[in-house]
Formats: sequence, C-alpha cells, structure tokens
Amino acid sequence: MTGDWITITKFAELANVSRQTIYTHLDGDLSEFVKTINGKKTINTNGLRLYLTEYEFVENDGDATKNDNIIQLLTAQMTELSRQLSVKDCQLAEKDKQIEKLIQLNHQNQVLLLEKKEPTEPQLSPPEKKSFWDKFKRK
Repeated sequence: MTGDWITITKFAELANVSRQTIYTHLDGDLSEFVKTINGKKTINTNGLRLYLTEYEFVENDGDATKNDNIIQLLTAQMTELSRQLSVKDCQLAEKDKQIEKLIQLNHQNQVLLLEKKEPTEPQLSPPEKKSFWDKFKRK
C-alpha cells in the first residue's frame, strides 16, 4: 500500500475529530488502512482521504450543496461503472464465442490426427526383381 503511515493522534488532528472517533472507525471502514508499527497503531494516509470524503459531509448537515455535489459525483461514478460493466459483458460474450470456436477447431484437429495415425491397408511391396545374372546363380 502506498502512502505514509501516521499515528492515530495525528490522523485525528488532520481529520479535525477526536481520537475516540477514529478508534470507532478502525474496526469498520478504516480497518484495511491500519498497521501496527513498533507496537503502535498507525493509519495510512490513504485512509485519511477515504475518511475525509466519506465522513466530512455527514458531520456538516447544514451544507446541503456539498451533499448534492457528492450525490452527483457518486451518481456519475455509478453510471460510468454501469457502462464499464456492459462493455465487460460484451467482451466476455465475444471471448466465449472465440473459446467455442477454438474448441471446435481443436476437436477437428484431433479427428484429423487420428485418421492420419490409423493404419490403412498395409501396402504390399512389389516383388523384388531379380537381375538377369541372379537367375543363373545357384541357391
């Protein structure tokens, strides 16, 4: 995980909340950003970004414009993610068609290889021709 590791006290100071508030969130949303270094719990600065984006607007209920902006941002993100999912579904369908074609080609190839390996009627070699002088030699 990239980013710096800061103490919970420093984290609470930067987030402008009490240490107790941060401790209540350690088992929840911030759990993936917590690491114990030298016996002290530290939090990655990426967790601070998450905390500020998720909880700052909850504490400021009077700021409706900020809430509306966040709702619009989240709606735009959801729309983009839905579009990406539909693109992914199309790509998966195309991949499945390609895999099906490859399976058919593989099957045909195996059939051809088996036909090639199956012995056909043994070819009889033509009788050996004896040379003119071989006729006069004794056996």
